[in-house]
Amino acid sequence: MRGLYRGIRLLSLFAAGSLLWLGIAAASPLIPAEPLPRHGRLGVDALPQPANGEQLCGNHTGGMIIKAVQNRSTAAAAGVLAGDLLLAINDRELCTNRDLVESEHAFTAGTRLDFTLCRNGETKRLQGQMQPAPLEQSLQLEIIYQPLTTASGRWQSLITRPHSASRPNAQPLPALLVLQNWDSGSLDLGGQAENPLQRLLYHLTLNGFITMRVDRSGQGDSETAAAGELDFNSEWFGLREALRFLQGYPGVDPQRIFLLGMGSGGIIAPLLANEVPTRGIITYNTTSVFFLEQMLASYRRDRLESSTDFVAVEEEIRDWEKCLHLLLVEGKTPAEINDLQPRVATRFFDDDRLLGRHYTYWQQLAAVRPAFPWRQLTTPVLVVRGDLDPGATWEDQTYLARMLNSNHPRQATIIRLQHAGSLVRPIDRGYSGYSPNMLAGQSGDYFLSSITNWLQSLAEQE
Repeated sequence: MRGLYRGIRLLSLFAAGSLLWLGIAAASPLIPAEPLPRHGRLGVDALPQPANGEQLCGNHTGGMIIKAVQNRSTAAAAGVLAGDLLLAINDRELCTNRDLVESEHAFTAGTRLDFTLCRNGETKRLQGQMQPAPLEQSLQLEIIYQPLTTASGRWQSLITRPHSASRPNAQPLPALLVLQNWDSGSLDLGGQAENPLQRLLYHLTLNGFITMRVDRSGQGDSETAAAGELDFNSEWFGLREALRFLQGYPGVDPQRIFLLGMGSGGIIAPLLANEVPTRGIITYNTTSVFFLEQMLASYRRDRLESSTDFVAVEEEIRDWEKCLHLLLVEGKTPAEINDLQPRVATRFFDDDRLLGRHYTYWQQLAAVRPAFPWRQLTTPVLVVRGDLDPGATWEDQTYLARMLNSNHPRQATIIRLQHAGSLVRPIDRGYSGYSPNMLAGQSGDYFLSSITNWLQSLAEQE
């Protein structure tokens, strides 16, 4: 399933003045706001212990198998090694990737940690202290960690701007807001070398754009509930507040705002553009069909990457369709689905979550009819397909472009990037995600120049 899951207050100064941490309220002029506590990072790559495989440590059936430990990380300092079976942190049991991610978010930098693990058949306890996640730093541009107040709590955002943007009497600049996919994780990319999204945003900043990205609840430094408890409407409304904040941000030209929607973020993009005027929209691997249809197709593509048993895959698809129909069409809760189809519910739901998100997220997302918000817009749209991302297809992108151009001729431009996948999620299997070399050579030049040129051509229009 992983293809689917798939103020003013100067608080810190790093890298010769290149990294700022400012607290700014949602209205201009700037007024103080408290910074968010820095989240920690364990620094491990891990997978759940297989449920049906040989138990690695006595009778322990849960736990996370540590595949790699990053140098100078929290886990490395505590003595965690590759091959260990990590059972619990501060008595929080670990069985799934969700448990690991939520544990990282629960323990801010400086928290004392007790690791319970199994090594060579023996249970051990190690002590450590949560180390802060690396901050993004650059000598070439300003990076500002900016708290935002939303109805769902305080969210962390990152703003990049040219050094010249903060000078007195500087001309207002165009700005881009990133809308993440449902499973993207934190967009605070400190410590991630050559991350494609980070490289794109830095490139745009060096070419005269201000950019902004936001971590929703439960991600990075953002507060309140885990990301899995956030529904679609709350995410949409939080991003609306971010867009309005960006409009009023010092140095931004409010008449030249752009949106970059990745995956499901591309579904939110027209909803926002109907509320707040934008100059242009970029969608990246976004579907525009009924979401049940998309989820069925994505599931099949994912399963067939790891199985050649077409009969078994089609039987799985039948169960997946039952689950989605009950959830998205009939509006059933997981408890109600369990009463009707206990085997299906047990297979696909984790309490009230499906694919790591609260079931209401999917119901509200499926209630969006993509063609309707798009039909109201005459905003130019750049439809981008990255072929290495299995979550959507080239046909999905051509369908979206065709739909847009049928409403407003020449509204959509479509480009295809054969060597690009997810802009955020690291590679998890051979066919998906990104690799450090994804933006190397001519393919990387085309990726950066095509998006930058399109944005600049619209930003320069009167």
